[in-house]
Amino acid sequence: MCGRFRNNMQGFSLQDDLKGMSLRHLEVFSTVVREGSYGNAGVEMQTSRTNVKRVCEEFEKIVDRRLLSEDGDRGLLPTPFGQGIFAKLGPLSTSLRKLEDGVRQLHHAGRVLKFGAEGGFFRGGLFTDYLGRLSVSGRFRSCFLRVDSKSAQKSLLAASCDVYFGLGLGDTERLDRVELGEIGWDVSRVGRGTLPKKPGDLDGEWCLVAEGDARICEELLEKFRRSGAKGGKVVDKESAFGVEQGTVVFAADMISPLGRKNPVGWPGYQFSALMRRRHPYADLKEMLCAGAGKAPADGY
Repeated sequence: MCGRFRNNMQGFSLQDDLKGMSLRHLEVFSTVVREGSYGNAGVEMQTSRTNVKRVCEEFEKIVDRRLLSEDGDRGLLPTPFGQGIFAKLGPLSTSLRKLEDGVRQLHHAGRVLKFGAEGGFFRGGLFTDYLGRLSVSGRFRSCFLRVDSKSAQKSLLAASCDVYFGLGLGDTERLDRVELGEIGWDVSRVGRGTLPKKPGDLDGEWCLVAEGDARICEELLEKFRRSGAKGGKVVDKESAFGVEQGTVVFAADMISPLGRKNPVGWPGYQFSALMRRRHPYADLKEMLCAGAGKAPADGY
């Protein structure tokens, strides 16, 4: 350190006098020194003269020294002490920026995003494809929890998990539902026979394998009927193995990546996410929609 700078900084303790100093103080002060006035610095930094002056006064209180003085033309010049600080602003501001970036990275890396779903859901190609499109790395650390559908709302409201994924998820007053896309069908017929090409080909011997909320399943059944299907019923996954010969079985396709479209006229389950309202991760809904290639719906 040169003798002049040492004299200018005499009595200055890094440990005691820099408490509370931020990169903002250094940026504003250095701009004022370069521009020669609070007003010009405000124009340069796209803020008001009052804000620039306030930050400089805060900086002077932190270091307990005068940093700026007015010359005869009412311009601003750094005091000898201010000159000493300005001479060291380059390496000091670089160090502070690195420190702030490090703290920011620690903050982001410390945010854990807890995904919940029923057992086996995370292993399907549907979710793994979707997960690959989520911009999670760099912002969150992810973990995956097995959560029974009956416990989903309780887990979300208790913050045991942040997002619950599933098919046929119903509405709730205390949670937001984010629709991520329609799921295709895995269609099979028990025994011999051709597979239907449109809902009108279904004449009564067919069933939907239930997913999620019972009301959603019934609504989907009605959509099939309004599209021309006759009869039909909803069965649980266990009962689907014991249906009569000739029955056409519609099961949600959990293998194909998200985005596989059903043929025109076939209604389908929605792949959805539930999350609590006013979640502290403000960008979470936008991130979920982006993973599905969708824009957030109005109100999200």
